Amino acid sequence: MNPSSEHRTGTSVTPNTERARHLYSNRYLLGGLVVLVLLSNIPFGQYVLYPFELFSTWIHEVCHGLAALAVGGTFDELRLFSDTSGQALSNYVTSRPNLIIVASAGYIGTSFFGALLLILQRPTRFSRSLAAMTMAALGFLVMWHVQPISGIIIYLFITASIGLLAFASPTQDIGRFGVFSTGCGMLLTLLYARNLFTIATLFFLGGLLVLLGIRGSATVANFVFSLLAATCGLNAVTSINSLFATDLTVNGQSVASSDAHAVASYMFGSYQLWAAIWLVFSILLLGWSLWHSVLSPSVNRAIDPDIPETHPF
Repeated sequence: MNPSSEHRTGTSVTPNTERARHLYSNRYLLGGLVVLVLLSNIPFGQYVLYPFELFSTWIHEVCHGLAALAVGGTFDELRLFSDTSGQALSNYVTSRPNLIIVASAGYIGTSFFGALLLILQRPTRFSRSLAAMTMAALGFLVMWHVQPISGIIIYLFITASIGLLAFASPTQDIGRFGVFSTGCGMLLTLLYARNLFTIATLFFLGGLLVLLGIRGSATVANFVFSLLAATCGLNAVTSINSLFATDLTVNGQSVASSDAHAVASYMFGSYQLWAAIWLVFSILLLGWSLWHSVLSPSVNRAIDPDIPETHPF
């Protein structure tokens, strides 16, 4: 008797059945994407999305700070503002590579973080391999580059969270642990908060996520975690259009240059070129992460091993 069919009694698994189960297993992520798209295109939808936009701004600015720490500098101040803009003030050795790394980290880091959250929602060999490589890179930075104690704590926290999420969380509890660790991360960055709005935002949103991870239902936690992941991935794409604008504002005040201006001044080409490069990179990374987290058949087999391997053609 064929071992692979020993326990199949009366039912057969067809490619259509596989697709249906696959879509059902990714219902939270797919639902989150639908909700984000709908709210972005209806009146007053921006008010519902406001906390998620602040979350994306927090990710963006923290990535700037983490990049400054990675090149041996310090992360001094984190400021979020009510118009969903933000600032990350840091101090590091001024050199062309350092300036390029720190200036690029906001958009590149947000794209990568969103992709990582999307992929880690489904336990597969690929997601665990990606998590292991990310942890190794963060560990290297802690050992050789990050100097302030607060920076070492942040890096070790991120490394431990990725490891636990990828290797130690049961599939049904990934959402709860994801929102819990994200909330703890927001509370941890209160170390760098320097204005009242930032303190209130991090305390409120971080506290809610921690509470959801501890006391909330798995269904709600999975959906919120999917929303956070989708927000990062989509925001890394949609927010880049601000880099093409000639009039930039932070906290209601005009600023002379953007991250793209900074990179263009130390590299080559115009700021529009670098904004376009980041946009293409973000779109490709978002598509790649959605493939591995939603469309790839290996994800479905990781959740339901009884489903046979099929080919798209």
